[in-house]
Amino acid sequence: MRRVHNDAVAAPITTVLFDADGVMQRTAPGWQDELAHMVGPRDDLNPADFAVAVQRAEAPTMDGRTDIVDAMVEVLRQHRVTL
Repeated sequence: MRRVHNDAVAAPITTVLFDADGVMQRTAPGWQDELAHMVGPRDDLNPADFAVAVQRAEAPTMDGRTDIVDAMVEVLRQHRVTL
C-alpha cells in the first residue's frame, strides 16, 4: 500500500457505499490507493486503518444495536474526516 506523507488534502471523501442492510461494500484490487487518493495525503490518516475502523463500526449495525449513520458519523469524527 502506498502511504502519503504530508498534510495537504487532495480530495475529500465523497462516497462510501453500503448495501441495503448497511454492509460496507468491498472494492476491486487497488482500493487502498483509491481510498488514499480520496482522503488525501495526510500523515495522520492511514487509509487501511480508516477502512478497518469502518468495518468494525458496521458490525453492531448488523443486528440493529447501532444505527449505521450514527456509527459512520463517529468513525468520521474520530478520524477527523469531513464531508
